Amino acid sequence: MRMNPTYSFLVYMLISINVSAQVSDDQYQANDKGVAEFERKNYQAAFKYFSIASKDGSSIAARNLGIMYYKGLGVKKDYAQASKWFKISAQKNNIEAFVNLGDIYYEGGYGVTKDVKAAFSYYESAADGNLRALENLASMYFLGEGIKQNLHKAFKLFQKASERGSLKSQNNLAICYEKGLGTKQDISKAVTIYRKGAQQGYAASQFGLGLCYYSGIGLDKDLVEAFSWFKKAAEQGVSDAQYNMGQLYEGGYGVEKNIQEAIKWYSKAAAQGHEKAKKRVEELKESGLISDS
Repeated sequence: MRMNPTYSFLVYMLISINVSAQVSDDQYQANDKGVAEFERKNYQAAFKYFSIASKDGSSIAARNLGIMYYKGLGVKKDYAQASKWFKISAQKNNIEAFVNLGDIYYEGGYGVTKDVKAAFSYYESAADGNLRALENLASMYFLGEGIKQNLHKAFKLFQKASERGSLKSQNNLAICYEKGLGTKQDISKAVTIYRKGAQQGYAASQFGLGLCYYSGIGLDKDLVEAFSWFKKAAEQGVSDAQYNMGQLYEGGYGVEKNIQEAIKWYSKAAAQGHEKAKKRVEELKESGLISDS
């Protein structure tokens, strides 16, 4: 039974409405009304108030308009218009607007051509003041997206983001130490970091620690412990962990053999598009262990 780690070196995107900032009373009142309507899901009313505040020069309202175009809330989804408003906000030094511009150019579509070099530039501009931008910058150095691949630089940025509280970057540090990517291989450090993240409830670290126990990487092989950590990650929706739970239950590794539990976990992973899980579900159907009904 072979189990492979899931890497989290992916650009992470999250859009949220700005609630407040240092703005004039009129701007604040209009933006505040927009936020209230947004929270009520009265998106057209929210758009109207954000438009009023942005005309008065509010960088926060301009960013909020960009978000509405980006998400297609109250208006037709339009990345070109979103980019326009994010740029207006960014010109007034709204750091989050730089991150949003990075997201748009990284993703592309809806009137904007995908441009990872531009995305890299925007994330780099915001990295000192925005953790998500720093995480994404590190990932792009690791993957060689928008910039020449530089694993050592990526490792250093993962360290910096981890020190600022990023569990994702902390987990990526563990992967770097485990594989010797951008730094000297150090299995002991990798295990220590996986365990720290796992105990903090981070699913990818729980999965990584489970793999260490399963394969005996830096630890004595312990299938019971592997099962325990895979289960925690699986319950948080990690499809690879769900697939591994299926394998452990099917083979009786670290847990009492239970084909129904195996089918349950294979099915959960398959529902998320896990190819090996989908294949195993089909094989079990052919064997008659799973009914098509």
